[in-house]
Amino acid sequence: MQQRHHQADHVLRAYRYQLLHALQEWIDLRSGQLLLLEIDEDHAVESDARAENTQIKFSDAAAGARAVSLRTPGVVEAIERYWRQSQEGTDARHTLLCLTHAKAARERGSRLPEGRARHIYCRECARRADLSKERALLSDIFKHSPLGDWLKSNPSDEDLRSRLLKRVEFVLGAPDDASLQSHIRERLGMIYLAKGHFETTADTALPVLLDKVFVAASSKDTADRRLTLADLHRSIEESIPRVGALTQAGLSQHARPETGVGVTSLQLQTGLSDRSEAVAGLTSEALQNQIIWLYGPNGVGKSTLAKLLGKSLGGSWLVCESRPFLADPDIRLSL
Repeated sequence: MQQRHHQADHVLRAYRYQLLHALQEWIDLRSGQLLLLEIDEDHAVESDARAENTQIKFSDAAAGARAVSLRTPGVVEAIERYWRQSQEGTDARHTLLCLTHAKAARERGSRLPEGRARHIYCRECARRADLSKERALLSDIFKHSPLGDWLKSNPSDEDLRSRLLKRVEFVLGAPDDASLQSHIRERLGMIYLAKGHFETTADTALPVLLDKVFVAASSKDTADRRLTLADLHRSIEESIPRVGALTQAGLSQHARPETGVGVTSLQLQTGLSDRSEAVAGLTSEALQNQIIWLYGPNGVGKSTLAKLLGKSLGGSWLVCESRPFLADPDIRLSL
């Protein structure tokens, strides 16, 4: 029973990881692009010029994430689908990305230099002249498929690179699910700030948007497994809580964040100011003063501004959380 529970937990966590990546792609959509869910691969981003398919592998085994090789279940099938969809690599619109948070495994039965993983060696082959070992490995793995038949025809190195090696990419060591969720949460916070809402709205919005991705991905009708940029902004607006969601124009005077440098108080002109202007102003002040005090009520974006300021200045930064110690009057006084 315990083993069954672990297997179910692994499957659910893996699917959630896949949905998180799909949500990130949805947030990154540009005008004219379409997000496809569970149609050919885990997800794909299509436009008139590109069709970028993504296959995701996730493992949370007790000993750590299982290494991924070209022979990993699902990877071979994904490459064969790419070969079919791209009309044997002749349709330049199609690409395939195999993404995993795991590391590369050694290829069983291969003779790659120094036993290197195929994923890493493939990148070198896409640039270097000698493809003999790569040809032998691919011919062995795909010997019973149309791709294998093409390899038997001994295509030129340039054809092998342009139609396969440069079009199938492996991303290893991708962020785990917790890191990915944190990144998406920060991205959503910036979107809500730009729309004139509290940055903390992202806390409640993230699970709502993730649920919308799940509903779309699990739909029986493939026509419903498509999300657009307009769908994203509509969903973002619908996810804003009615109670407590104050727009930028409606913020009262006391709800406006302030920055203080030394003894000089700098009042931002609007409650949730344009972050590029705010960061530019803070960066200028930080270059002239050692201490900057950013204060205001909860949810107006102080933490986000601080992170953006750190990125603007560069270098390494230490984040200290003092709230757990504020109950002690002596510590509170010293702070």
